[in-house]
Amino acid sequence: MEITKILKVSSDYDYGVVTFEDSGHKREDVYKECVANGGKYTLVVNEEEGEHIEINFESFEFPEVPKEFLEFVENEKDYDDSKHCNWFVID
Repeated sequence: MEITKILKVSSDYDYGVVTFEDSGHKREDVYKECVANGGKYTLVVNEEEGEHIEINFESFEFPEVPKEFLEFVENEKDYDDSKHCNWFVID
């Protein structure tokens, strides 16, 4: 049985997920770091630009989740909310 791996990304910063996506960090690498730290991890980005943006991560593993269900949930996401709190399936 396959395992479905989910990386939840959140931030108090309005565009935390967008900032993470633009930071160059790979989702798969952050997921591994998250697992290694007991399921949670915090990344600080943009310090060199004078900002201190904390992005929080949580890792989840579930028995195989049907692709159709993941697509359904993906389509139900609120676009504006997904800029500061979102989740991704990790291959």
